[in-house]
This record gives sequence, structure tokens and C-alpha cells, in this order.
Amino acid sequence: MFESLVRSIEDTFVDFTPGRFLYVLFLILLVVAALVVFNELTGYGYNQRVKSRISVLERLHSLDQDGITQSEKLSPLYESLVADLREKPFQPFSFGLNLELILRILSAAGLPIAFTVVGAWQTVRGHSEGSQLFAGALAMSIILVIPSIYIPIYKTLWVNVTGYVAVQVEFLYLLNRYFG
Repeated sequence: MFESLVRSIEDTFVDFTPGRFLYVLFLILLVVAALVVFNELTGYGYNQRVKSRISVLERLHSLDQDGITQSEKLSPLYESLVADLREKPFQPFSFGLNLELILRILSAAGLPIAFTVVGAWQTVRGHSEGSQLFAGALAMSIILVIPSIYIPIYKTLWVNVTGYVAVQVEFLYLLNRYFG
């Protein structure tokens, strides 16, 4: 079973046609659109977090004016909340080594990236289908990576990573079932 799954994935990248590309692009756009609608309906997005931070900041300011920093019991909690608010917002593109971004990219497109490396290796070794595998896997990697950069983190990074891997597994299952 595992061998047929791997063969169907490789065939998908080797026989990467414009029709399959458009189908995959449509599925990814559908998922992104669903996430945008989810974000708008539930308010889990970045703008909602900024609004809630502003609200918390206004409350903290009023507490500071009331003299909360003078209290021995409440002052550590106040300082902890202020430190949490100083947390840097997510920047999708940075020139430093961002482990969070690398983890997002690898979890969102780990399998196509692996096939990109295999396609590059086959091309270097002179196999004719290596360039097609490389091009198809590279296109698939780009299609999967770009949305993963902009999807906001839900609770923790590991929730997103698990979701990305689950989407890949489901995608591979559907490819194997309908094209394999």
C-alpha cells in the first residue's frame, strides 16, 4: 500500500499537467478562502488580536492610574501582563534565522520539498523525467508554502504544524484515491 502511495505521488509530480496544476491551485484557494471566512466569522486573526491588545492596554493604563503598581500582590501580575503585550508580532519575511518560519515551511510543504530535491538529483544524474519532477514539486512547494506563511498561529505553533501535516496527508490520500 505504501509503495502505491509513493508511486502515485511521484506520478503526480512527473506527469504534472496544467489541468492538475489548476485543480491543485483551486483546492488550495478553496482552503485559503475557507480560512479567510473562518477568520472573519470568529475573529481569530491578527487584527482581532491587535484590537484585544489595545483593549487590554487601555485597561492596564486605567489600573496603573489607580495605583496597581503599589500593591505587592497585584504588581507582579501587572508586570507580567505588560511583558506579554511587548511580544513581537509575527513578520512573514525577515532576513534573520526564524525557526518558527522554517518550521512552518517544512511542515506545510515537507513532502513536495523532498520531491524537489529528488527531482534535482535525478536531473543532475541525467534522468529525463527529473526536470519534470523538479518543476512540478517546486510548483507544489510554492503553492503550499505561501498560504502557510500568512495563516495566523492558532493558540500555539504546534497546532498549526499539526494542521499543515494533516492537510498534506489528506491531500496525498485524495491524490492516491482519485489519481492513483
